Parts: sequence; C-alpha cells; structure tokens
Amino acid sequence: MESDSLWKYQNLLDGTVVDKSLRGEIGANYSLNDKHSLGFRYTLTSRPNTKSDVLPPNDITANNQFYDHLENQEYSSTSGKPTHQLNVYYNGTVGDLNIDFNTDYYTNNFYRKRSLSRSQSRARKSGCAYTELH
Repeated sequence: MESDSLWKYQNLLDGTVVDKSLRGEIGANYSLNDKHSLGFRYTLTSRPNTKSDVLPPNDITANNQFYDHLENQEYSSTSGKPTHQLNVYYNGTVGDLNIDFNTDYYTNNFYRKRSLSRSQSRARKSGCAYTELH
C-alpha cells in the first residue's frame, strides 16, 4: 500500500454489561431525655461482580479495497470488598456545657480487575492480551 492511502476503519459494537450493586442501611436515634440524644447510621455498599463482554468486529479498507477484517473480544471483570460508612452523633447538655459531637468513619477496600482482549485477523497475525489489576 502507498503511504498516501485513504484508510477506513468501520467498527460495529455489540456488548453486554452486568453491573450489580447492593446497598444496606440501618440507623437509630434515641433521646435519653430533654438534655441528651444520640444516634448512628451504618451503610454497607457492595459491587460484588461487574462483568462486561464486548464483541466489536472491524472492517479495514485502504482506498476502498479490502485490507483486513478483525474479530475482537474484550472481556473484563471487576470485584472487590464492600465499603463501610458509619456516622455517630451525640447532642447533650452537661451543666452549662453544650456538647454537639458528630463523627464519620469510611472504608473503601481494594478491588480487582481482570481484562482479556483477543483480536483475530483474517489477513494478519492475531493477538491476545491479559491484564489483572489489584
């Protein structure tokens, strides 16, 4: 092919993504009396497994002449531990002292992502790549 060829790359995308998200929340408020109240709220959020499977076939032409057809498959999976959020408060009066205490705790744990990408060419050499992130 000449260096001044007109290259066209046609990509059709067909894929499936499954993303599950779970969330649970519990809380309580309690008024001990007119001078003391306390409470908490706990939230648990989890995305146990997210999967995607994408199949983008590609046609490549140079100067409107067939050059190659690629069959690709891209798969990825992500999983991780749940995140935790906790809010605790106390509001009260001890003698002449007013107390307004509010604190938050948050954790965001690691996730693991795996990806696999395959490309099969009709006219050229095919390739495969695998990655895993922690």
